[in-house]
Amino acid sequence: MRQTRLLTKLELCNLYGLNIIRKTKDTEFKKKARIFGVIIALILAMVLSYIVALCAGLAVLGAADVIPAYLIFIASFFTVFFDVFKIGGVIFRQKGYDMISSLPLSDGAVVVSRFVRMYVESLIVAVLIFAPGLTVYAVFEHPAISFYLLAVLVIATVPLLPLALSVFLGTLITAASSRMKHKAMAEAGFSLLLVIGVLVLSMRLSGVEDDFSLEMLKQFSETATRAMEKAYPPAVAIGRAMTTSGVVECIVFAVVSVLVTAAVMWIVKQRFHAVCRSLYTTVAKHNYAMGHLKQNSVRKALLIREARRYFASGPYVSNTIIGPVLGAVMGVILACTDVDQMIVQFTAQIPDSVNMNVKGVIPLLIAAVMSMMNVVCISVSMEGKQWWISKNLPLSARMIFDAKLLFNLLLIAPFYVVAEICVMLALRPGIFEAVWILLLPALLIVFSCVFGLRINLLFPKMDWENETVAVKQSAASFLGGIGGTVVALLLALLILLLPGDYYNVLCMAETLLLAGMIVLLYRKNNRVLLEDIS
Repeated sequence: MRQTRLLTKLELCNLYGLNIIRKTKDTEFKKKARIFGVIIALILAMVLSYIVALCAGLAVLGAADVIPAYLIFIASFFTVFFDVFKIGGVIFRQKGYDMISSLPLSDGAVVVSRFVRMYVESLIVAVLIFAPGLTVYAVFEHPAISFYLLAVLVIATVPLLPLALSVFLGTLITAASSRMKHKAMAEAGFSLLLVIGVLVLSMRLSGVEDDFSLEMLKQFSETATRAMEKAYPPAVAIGRAMTTSGVVECIVFAVVSVLVTAAVMWIVKQRFHAVCRSLYTTVAKHNYAMGHLKQNSVRKALLIREARRYFASGPYVSNTIIGPVLGAVMGVILACTDVDQMIVQFTAQIPDSVNMNVKGVIPLLIAAVMSMMNVVCISVSMEGKQWWISKNLPLSARMIFDAKLLFNLLLIAPFYVVAEICVMLALRPGIFEAVWILLLPALLIVFSCVFGLRINLLFPKMDWENETVAVKQSAASFLGGIGGTVVALLLALLILLLPGDYYNVLCMAETLLLAGMIVLLYRKNNRVLLEDIS
């Protein structure tokens, strides 16, 4: 127990890098941290506003009793989505493994301490989701004191089951990939298959019929409950127990969550050292033979260098390839759908006085998905302590940055081509529409790459403990990963709301705007000195 307590304290002392921010003497670092904090606060305010609006809408529709279930479902989804891909970098992280394996520490203490860190992070997310939602519920329903007591118990235990599922799946993926020659690619492949499987399952369980109408909106409580019961049954059961003072149900849920978590921890503990040895130990055969030496151009050599770094990291690949893959999948689904009928059903719920160009926004929505979490927004940070090599090469900053941008574009290109072919087949556009369908998404993808690089240059993180921190928990990955998506959604909103008669003019204006921003950001990036990045 003492080992677990000490290791847990070490895991939590620098949660989110707060201890570094508090102790550092670097004023520039503190300035960037404050800017990032303000941006995070604004984004949190937007998310909390969305949750408040969602819960208030449910209450106005007479579906206030489903609010707790909705909050449980959202918190559980966030936990699974954000944690399943970082298990290998947190539970089985390489840094410090040599020290841990040489010290008289039990595997259980190490695993539990790292799990507690992930639990605290998930608990913070759960509190941020539940606080505004339950406040809205309390204002509309005026529940008894028992509701608030049960809410505390539920909030504390809600992250356990999805976190246990994430740890179990993440351990399976890490253990399976650790036995393969190309570990990083195997881990990324398993993670990608998991995401696609979840998406297919969620579509099959959605239960949403084609004849969507306002009448179904009025019966939203039953529709939402049926969908959540299929996707995550505990959310509905515990949400109903909270609103009906089901003390026994909430206590049983808490006990089951703890027992399941303990069982998963025991399983992970049994395989902890075996998985770590497979991941981080190598065997030298001493049979190296000199082969034929090849000489490449500087650009090709830099591209090969970027590709090797990228495909050597499982979290790097799995978190950045999902956007392009989902974009291509959306295009294939669109090509297999009767788009005209879908648009007719959608516009039937809109007043005739509102003229929305639904077809025009479809390519931009696919581009928004493909722009999520691009490779280049963390490509500088991923060099980590090897950044000194790039700084000492006899190359300009422009050549190094161009290689990063070009590799990102080459990686997305096949998925972009597949998506565009499918969109063309689905929408059957005219000549001018086809030009915008091809050009606007391409410019958005280029913009997301240039913008992502700019953010990474402003917020580099070279001192990460493990690569998962740079991939999922850095300012560059967060801000750079959503920049292109946000811009794509804003441009899509303009096309959607303005009359269709102005479609070509608006697309031309957006094309010029994107081209101008790309040139401006590209020039600013190339003026950065490599020596100033640390």
